[in-house]
Amino acid sequence: MADNQQLEEWLEVAETDPDDLVDKVAAITNEIDQPDPEKRNKAVKILSQVATRNPGSVADERAALIERLSDEHQAVRYNAALTLKRIATAYPNALLGVLFPVAGRLGDEEQDVQTAVGDVLDAVSDQYPEEVIEAVSTVLTDLATDLNASSSEERKTAAMGFAVAASVAPEAVAANLEALIDSFTDGSLDVRYHSVMAVSRVATEDGSAVTAAVDALSQLLGKSDDDVRKLAAYTLAEVAGTVPDMLTAETDSLVDALSDDYDEVRQFSVKALTKVADQHPEAIAPYADVLIERVARDADDIATAAAEVLTALAAADAEPVKTALTDRGVSINDDPPAAIEAVRLGEKTLNSVADDDGHKNGEKNRQLDNVINDTGRTRVESLTDAVDEVTVDDAAVGAVADTVNYKDDDAIELNFETNGDCAYTREVGITTWRCPHDPMEEGDFCLFHAPVNAKDDKRVAEALLETANSKGRRLKEFVGARFGDIDLSFAILAADDNFPIDLRHAHVTGDLLCDRLSIRQPLRAQGLIVSETADFEAAVFETLADFEKATFGAAVFNQVEFKGETVFRGARFAGDTKFRDVVFSRAVNFEQAQFEQDAELRKMSVMDIIKLDDATFNKRGMLAGIDADQVRLNGASVDGDLNLRALNSGQLVSIDGLTVANDLIFSVATIDGALTGEDVEVGGSLNLTNANISRSLMFENVTVKRTIEAAGMEANQIHIKKLAVDDFELRTLRAHGFCLVQDADITGDFTLFNSRFENGFQSENVTVGGKLKTSQMQVQGEFLFVNGSIGEAATFRSTIFERGGSFLETTFRSKTTFQDTTFSRGTSFSDVNFIGLSSFIGAEFAESVDFSDATFDSTPNFSDAVISDGQFIRVNTNGAGIIDLSGATFADGTVTVPSGEDIVYDLRNTTVGDVELGINNDEEARPLFEHFRFLNTTFDGFDFGPYKDELSATDWQIHTTIKGVNPVDKESMLATLAGMDADEHNSESLQSMATWELNKSELVAIEEAISYDDPVKLQTECGERLADEIESIEPPGAVAASPGQLENTYLRAKNGANNIGDNTAAAEFFRKEMHYRRMKYGHLIRSGGYSKSSLRLAVKWVGNALLNVSCGHGERPSRTVYLSVVTILVFTGLYAFLGIELPYEGMAGYLTFSLESFVALVLGQPQTTNSITTFAVALESFLGGFIIALFVFTLTRSINR
Repeated sequence: MADNQQLEEWLEVAETDPDDLVDKVAAITNEIDQPDPEKRNKAVKILSQVATRNPGSVADERAALIERLSDEHQAVRYNAALTLKRIATAYPNALLGVLFPVAGRLGDEEQDVQTAVGDVLDAVSDQYPEEVIEAVSTVLTDLATDLNASSSEERKTAAMGFAVAASVAPEAVAANLEALIDSFTDGSLDVRYHSVMAVSRVATEDGSAVTAAVDALSQLLGKSDDDVRKLAAYTLAEVAGTVPDMLTAETDSLVDALSDDYDEVRQFSVKALTKVADQHPEAIAPYADVLIERVARDADDIATAAAEVLTALAAADAEPVKTALTDRGVSINDDPPAAIEAVRLGEKTLNSVADDDGHKNGEKNRQLDNVINDTGRTRVESLTDAVDEVTVDDAAVGAVADTVNYKDDDAIELNFETNGDCAYTREVGITTWRCPHDPMEEGDFCLFHAPVNAKDDKRVAEALLETANSKGRRLKEFVGARFGDIDLSFAILAADDNFPIDLRHAHVTGDLLCDRLSIRQPLRAQGLIVSETADFEAAVFETLADFEKATFGAAVFNQVEFKGETVFRGARFAGDTKFRDVVFSRAVNFEQAQFEQDAELRKMSVMDIIKLDDATFNKRGMLAGIDADQVRLNGASVDGDLNLRALNSGQLVSIDGLTVANDLIFSVATIDGALTGEDVEVGGSLNLTNANISRSLMFENVTVKRTIEAAGMEANQIHIKKLAVDDFELRTLRAHGFCLVQDADITGDFTLFNSRFENGFQSENVTVGGKLKTSQMQVQGEFLFVNGSIGEAATFRSTIFERGGSFLETTFRSKTTFQDTTFSRGTSFSDVNFIGLSSFIGAEFAESVDFSDATFDSTPNFSDAVISDGQFIRVNTNGAGIIDLSGATFADGTVTVPSGEDIVYDLRNTTVGDVELGINNDEEARPLFEHFRFLNTTFDGFDFGPYKDELSATDWQIHTTIKGVNPVDKESMLATLAGMDADEHNSESLQSMATWELNKSELVAIEEAISYDDPVKLQTECGERLADEIESIEPPGAVAASPGQLENTYLRAKNGANNIGDNTAAAEFFRKEMHYRRMKYGHLIRSGGYSKSSLRLAVKWVGNALLNVSCGHGERPSRTVYLSVVTILVFTGLYAFLGIELPYEGMAGYLTFSLESFVALVLGQPQTTNSITTFAVALESFLGGFIIALFVFTLTRSINR
């Protein structure tokens, strides 16, 4: 057992680099049975971390992990489930045999364990749904029984199990619907909540599966549990979407739910009712009157909900809606939806309301009717009686400055010698403002400046409205006024003149309620303070609204319409702030504003520019859905997330100097102009997913702590300089203009998968610590990746570079793949350093490629590549020794071997065109052609002429290479195999990637190894056998090719020489071809034993040998001369031995006679005295004639060449 220190060390490694623990997985697994629960948990947690990167290495330990799912300690169970989830995500089939014990933990008493188990089952169900349903169904039978247990904890556990199971196997949960319905009325809120949640999740998949629960769900709408009501309403909405007829009997409950306090209950009820109205309008028609009352009388959210249902009813059957509207005196002009909206907005009113008939506040609504219908809009007392007072007492609002005591404000001067005027004066700028209003009878101050506790709020509101609507400039000035609660809801401020209402430095110590306020005069409210809530819901500002440096507790400006210039510059929002669905007809200024709580500025429409420069968001900033010509956030600071999702900008979005503590979100944004940012800091992620930027994205000096996620983004130009980020995700990006990434530090992965750059891409001085993923990328312009560094694998598989590119001075530190990549124009890899394995299998260099001074620390693989004008000048291999071009098409170019380098260019099965070969130093001792291995090579335009001296020196031998180059490294080969993708695991790919030949035994070992999907298993389980086979493999230079292969090699060389008219080279390669053909015959004879075929091969071997000796296969006439001399001399000796009588004496006579016999076919046969001599003379005469003819043929052939 490992000690605690060892476990701590492993845990630290697991959190930083889990790959380093792959070979220790078995040892770590042994520790999960430790008696100490803390040690068990650490061991399981380590396995969980390893599984994040290498789930396959942990998959075989699943049995031990299953046992830990029943551990007595919750943390161990949770981490075990988390580990199994990571295994299941990568290898779902690995858990098929253990689904039942996994599903059994749906009954775990800890919710996080249940959830993790659900994630495991969910991962498996994507591929094996039936198996998961079977396992879950078995467990739910027991959980259904537990729903009736006496212990509330047991019932809660069972209900939570059902809720988790519903996300994984809703069919299995639907089979237990009756048990869940019974739990809707359980005494425990947790049981009720999770039971309803389970049913709601089933309904999400199939609303018709829960129709039996409709009545019980409808009853829940009237209960006090907010979350239960929400789930019930949601489920009913899902049922309505599938089988709306099942809800026709539940409309009463759904209509009542429209007035629910919970927004989501109302929303789901609206959804359900609209679905019913669409298919069964007769079920909704009886409620038309009630719904219209709610549109006219209720709060805006409820009125909106009721209006949606009425509109849906009108679309299906307009008559009930028309009748209800006309009965209440509302003209419809054959457009019921427009009339409904007019009632909701207060543009049209109802002529009567019946007390307690469809609405519980009839009396107050009659009072409100009187106020609204009063054209003078001055009946404030009636208005304030009719509208309930709203008080917000929220500690989260924070302390708002209190200036009730005038003595604390240095700008205020009290003048009690005023000759009957209010005593309040104030320094405003360089002038002194004096209050124009008469003091109250009982004091020195007017009604507006008197202490709050000394006056009645209703009286103040009435006076404010009457005074603001009066004529004259001075009477509309309320600088520094003091208010308690002030309610101006539904009021209209519209004096006959256009002088501004001046509320500068006024202080509202309570709530400022201005719902649906209409103010048609300029409003000057600089320095205004509202201590509690400022509610301007649906208000309309017809002209200037200036709230510069105002202070608000909570602020509600939802659905406000600002038609003039709007200023919130330097404003302080101390509480929650809401500007939803606001319309600004002109620019709005939030510069230097401070939002101390959550700020919602969603779906605002700004006709000009929204300025948020130097604004401060102490929590999150929700700006999603803003529609503006320009958005400026320069110098802004956000302590939480800044959400600009679905932003729509017609011109420019500027974020210079922006600081965001968490995530910055621009997903689905549409920017018709540019998005610019300089000196930006993002503490989380920057999300540009599916954003559309019509002009340019320009970032400089940007720091993003986590990820830039820009998958699916579309932009014109992209310029990013001085970037620091973890992961940079540009998957499926579309760039119509030029894209530049310069001086970037990417510590994680850089992903350009399936991206398209229509006008080029340039990366300069970019460091990528992780992987570079560019597979299936398409670059229509020039691609430049210069002076970069890639720490892990770089993948360019199936990428198209339509105008070529350059990787000048870039360093690839790990595996690099350009497999099946197309370079349509010139490309440069000059001075590039490939430290890891590099693959160019199937790549196409259509115009040119330059590898001058490139360095490959491992053997590069160009198998099956197509190379035009390839420049391999001074390529360095740092001892790797081999450039693998086997199977490639090398159309033309230059290969220059650097001085002193033992490099071999492997050209097996390669098509070589007009390629120029050379050595960088003429004093190089090694023969040139020992740096090139030609085997089964096709020569298509290659000129042997310049190399005749080098070839002659080696007797025209081209297949031998430097001995001892690149000794076999079995670990390197295993690493090569392990680094391959699953679709690369086939014998052809393996042979093409290796720089050595593989025999049948070796292929069998490799094919067995690659049957495992997991690279780790490839090494650990099959590595030993594979390594044994690799031991027998020799490097290319030492491999003795078969005679048949060599015959074919020289045949191809001869044909290549013939094709360009190089007869000399053709002749020499023909001789080599014949030589290896004879060797092939000999090899076949030795391996075939004694047989007729062996005899025939022997005859061929003898014929080949005789032709070689006699005339060098027709290429050596001198050999025929030598053969003639030898023949004459042999027969001279024969004649001397026979002692024939000659007219000549001595050996000279025999030599003369032999010479006469040799040329007898020309000069005639000499006279002989016996039959033996006659036979010898005839034989020599025949041989002489044959040899003379052979000489003439050989000489003529040589002259012709």
